[in-house]
Amino acid sequence: MTLLSRKPKVAKPATKKVAKVNKPAEGKILSQREVMKDPLQKMAKDHLWMHFARQSGMESGKGVPIITKGDGHHIWDSSGKKYIDGLSGLFVVNAGHGRKRLAQAAAKQAEELAFFPLWSYAHPSAIELADRLADYAPGDLNRVFYSTGGGEAVETAWKLAKQYWKTQGMPMKTKAIARNIAYHGTPQGALAITGLPGIKAAFEPLVPGAFHVPNTNIYRAKEQGYHGVETEEAFGLWAADEIERMIQMEGPETVAAVFLEPVQNAGGCFPPQAGYFKRVREICDQYDVLLVSDEVICAFGRIGEMFACNAYDYVPDMITCAKAMTSGYSPIGATIISDRIYEPFKHGTTAFYHGYTFGGHPGRQTFGSCATKSSQNYSHDSPIRALRRSPS
Repeated sequence: MTLLSRKPKVAKPATKKVAKVNKPAEGKILSQREVMKDPLQKMAKDHLWMHFARQSGMESGKGVPIITKGDGHHIWDSSGKKYIDGLSGLFVVNAGHGRKRLAQAAAKQAEELAFFPLWSYAHPSAIELADRLADYAPGDLNRVFYSTGGGEAVETAWKLAKQYWKTQGMPMKTKAIARNIAYHGTPQGALAITGLPGIKAAFEPLVPGAFHVPNTNIYRAKEQGYHGVETEEAFGLWAADEIERMIQMEGPETVAAVFLEPVQNAGGCFPPQAGYFKRVREICDQYDVLLVSDEVICAFGRIGEMFACNAYDYVPDMITCAKAMTSGYSPIGATIISDRIYEPFKHGTTAFYHGYTFGGHPGRQTFGSCATKSSQNYSHDSPIRALRRSPS
């Protein structure tokens, strides 16, 4: 076979043609028997490999829910059944489904410039969204490195932390500390940082150097080793001090960064106790360790602020974000970086040899600019913000 030749076409066994099912009439819901006549069910069974799912359910012939339409906070499946999209897709669609303004803006961008990479070039939509994100971010977090999703943003942050410390003459600072049960993504580095053994075991060995400490789930305080005063503040300070203990155990000269979600999602959505992040910031400053705020889920209005670190009054060294940046209208990710970390890359031949083909895609950045405007409008008068700040 020559390099350009295609593999021989293997004849597929003849299959019985399945009658096409029309879309259900408005208000009508198809029966399971009618749903299973949909040709899409057979195509899915024959060819689709779903994410984080057991394929056996589809293989059994029971089919798979096929979502066909979205509008606002509602979605519809192929049977015509209407649902409230309570999970916003996957903590993604903050602006709601079916926003024509977002789709029209991206269509206009595609006509003008459908694609160009950020590898030594730039384009207006990437520049404008970076400016917007830097304006929203706290402190001196003024530099934006694009990717195509949250896991890639976390991967970027760990790689950048390692290289940063090398530029500072501390090449042994490579390790990462995160929390038990926390989810940070599926790339090999991000998966190592993730604190869920069950989803990691099949892919071992992972990138070495990730360590885990207790999270802020006060309802499992004793199970996590806490036996102190039974108050939220005392538990929160203990949980923060466990990060210091891990840094001391591994050696401060070897630890590059601490990765924390403002509100940890996996395990049950654990908010931080009062004083937790203040103490974590003190620890990171004391031992010269970078603090990464993983806001892939929490950012863009989900808890009432554009960035959740603002809600809990701490300034990280990096923010990772994705999901609601475009409200799911296109894949996107970003790592927002402090001037301190960017400084050594401003000079001479130092470069960060890392990137993604579709990181900074023009259409995605246009979606991002539009969707973050929507998130800003929402977060300004957020009922979540009002509830969080109201007296108990």
